[in-house]
Amino acid sequence: MTTKSTVTKSEICNLIRAFIAQRSGLDWRNYASDWRDTSGMRALRSDRNRILQHGRDARALLSYVEKWSSLPVDYLLSELAEGKRLSFDPSRGSIDYCAGQYFPTEYRAAVCHAISSALWRYHVHGESDIRAWAIETFGRAIASRWF
Repeated sequence: MTTKSTVTKSEICNLIRAFIAQRSGLDWRNYASDWRDTSGMRALRSDRNRILQHGRDARALLSYVEKWSSLPVDYLLSELAEGKRLSFDPSRGSIDYCAGQYFPTEYRAAVCHAISSALWRYHVHGESDIRAWAIETFGRAIASRWF
């Protein structure tokens, strides 16, 4: 991996893709005492479905950045700056995440926030313009969740 000043958009996107692809580490024992605990199992299914949705959204946003967007790498790097939950460590060439409450339910959402924030700053001409652009580009569901 190269240093922060010479890192390419492709390298950052590959790191983000690997970060999204990691297993969530969701543990059913954090939700239910045993398989008969229906409310705990319902909460587990709800979180699992949300994690899967965040993964689909993150992959769609990342795919757009890689294939269609002229978004400069500096916008992504500023969203992955030190002091934020999701960060790029140039010395190790990795993406790091500092969990707030529970890593499995947060890490893919953090990617969505970072990419949508970078796109927002790059495309912003007013809030209504960015929302209309996001709906046209990603569809109403992703636009309503992240823009």
